[in-house]
Amino acid sequence: MNNFKPTLPTITYFIYRKCNSDWVIENKVVDFHDLTYIVSGKGVYLIDGVENPVSAGDLVYISNGHIRQAWTSHDEPLEVYAINFTQNPETLLPFSFVSKIGHDPKIIALFTQLTRVWREREELFSVDASALSLQIIVELIRRLCKDKPENRMDLRIEKVKDYINVNYEKPLSVPELADIVGLHPTYLGALFMQCESQSIKDYINKIRINQAYEIIRAEMLPVNEVAYICGYTDTFYFSRVFKKYIGVPPSQVYK
Repeated sequence: MNNFKPTLPTITYFIYRKCNSDWVIENKVVDFHDLTYIVSGKGVYLIDGVENPVSAGDLVYISNGHIRQAWTSHDEPLEVYAINFTQNPETLLPFSFVSKIGHDPKIIALFTQLTRVWREREELFSVDASALSLQIIVELIRRLCKDKPENRMDLRIEKVKDYINVNYEKPLSVPELADIVGLHPTYLGALFMQCESQSIKDYINKIRINQAYEIIRAEMLPVNEVAYICGYTDTFYFSRVFKKYIGVPPSQVYK
């Protein structure tokens, strides 16, 4: 996944649609990328002659050159966000025709923001829309292409991560973080591991060390000062943790 670098998409069409019962897409070869997130309802996407049933939480991705046709269920019409876009250079996204995402609050929030930007059409809206689309693509890649069990976005974990990123230089404890989101510390630790495949302690160290690395590169401050700035009181411990995450000790970065 780290080797995949999506480029900024150019949106040619975007819509949030609550389909009526007779909604269809005519059979045609597409000359763009179609990325559609199913919010609710049921339907069928016929791709290169093969029927793909879709329902709430599914992601449909059809790239340039494929034959697409679609229709909705009469009893449970589709509700969708759909982006048609091009990319230069042409880049295929690492998605199947239909993928299971599930109800994802962060993805929906990004699509909601994109809907507002696209409808308001303020100055530079196309740039803003392309940037939001790239955010959506990146989040989808994170969910579908991780080399670990698929997880679901949990807003409580996102809140904890945001707090850590703002307060990384301060002493941080699991009970303190648990109190922020109203969870028992043991449950928060287990939930964080389930969602992030790493412990809270490892996440805090990763954020601190990555920040320390950038400070050393940019400002060349003494090791003990960088350690203190990034929340470490023991310089020797800081150096050991730094080597674990960066691969070399701080002294090598200075060189």
